[in-house]
Amino acid sequence: MTAFKNLQEKLRQVQPSLDVATRALGQLHVADIRELQAFRRPHTRILPVIKATVILLDINVPNLRRNDDDLWNAFRTEKSLLVKLRDFDKDNIPQRSLRRISTLTSAATFSPENIKTVSCAATGLCSWVLGIQAYAEAANPLMSLQKLVSAFALDVSCLKTLVRCLSQFSW
Repeated sequence: MTAFKNLQEKLRQVQPSLDVATRALGQLHVADIRELQAFRRPHTRILPVIKATVILLDINVPNLRRNDDDLWNAFRTEKSLLVKLRDFDKDNIPQRSLRRISTLTSAATFSPENIKTVSCAATGLCSWVLGIQAYAEAANPLMSLQKLVSAFALDVSCLKTLVRCLSQFSW
C-alpha cells in the first residue's frame, strides 16, 4: 500500500500544474487561436509549443515527413482546436506522445515566460502542455495500477461466475 500512497501523493503534488493548465485553457478564446493560426510562419520560440500541441492532440499531419512546415500547416488548418483542447482526455495519453513531447519540453526555452512576449495564445498552450505532461507523468503509474486492480477484480468476478455455473452440474 505504501507504493500506492506514494503515487497518490505525487499526483496531489502535480495537481497545481494541472490547475494552471486548466486555467490557461480557460483563458484561451477562439479569437486568440485564430490570431495564432493567422501567422504565415510561426515564431521560432512558439514552434516547439505548436509541435507539442499537435502531438498531444494527435492532429493529423498529412505529410509523412512531419517537418516544421507540415506541423505548422496542420495546426493552422485545424478548425476545432479549442474544442479538442477542452475535450482532451488527459488520462489516456499514449506513452509515445509523452516521449515525443519530452524532447521539446525539456528545452530551457520551453516556458510560458519565454513565450509570453511573442503570443498570449502560445503562452496559454505552453502552460497547458506543461501541466498535462506533469499530470500524465505522475498519473500514469497510478492509472496502470488501477487498470491492474480492475483487471484482477474482473478475473475474480469471472472465476466466481464460473464456480457458480460449475456448481450447478452434478458430477
